[in-house]
Amino acid sequence: MNWGLTVSTLKQRLAKGYVKAVFSGKAKKKVTIYYLTSGLIRDIEEEKIQVIGKEPSGAAIVQYIAGKDSNPTTQWVVDSHNAQSNGSDLIR
Repeated sequence: MNWGLTVSTLKQRLAKGYVKAVFSGKAKKKVTIYYLTSGLIRDIEEEKIQVIGKEPSGAAIVQYIAGKDSNPTTQWVVDSHNAQSNGSDLIR
């Protein structure tokens, strides 16, 4: 896996509660790392998102104050990226 954060950035976000590790998988032996992206952190700084508490691990619990304006878009709505047609639309 490629990391999206440098070590120093990861440590800064961990100190603020913006990173958490969760045991995952059937046997709960794998560890998955979750972190808030820079856009979400900017929304916290701009007071669009509020930290409403902390998990026992110290990770921040956050929520949008007035709701999110829109859901993120996806490339799957673009006809040329539609996997449902098994590529047949590309050869027509």
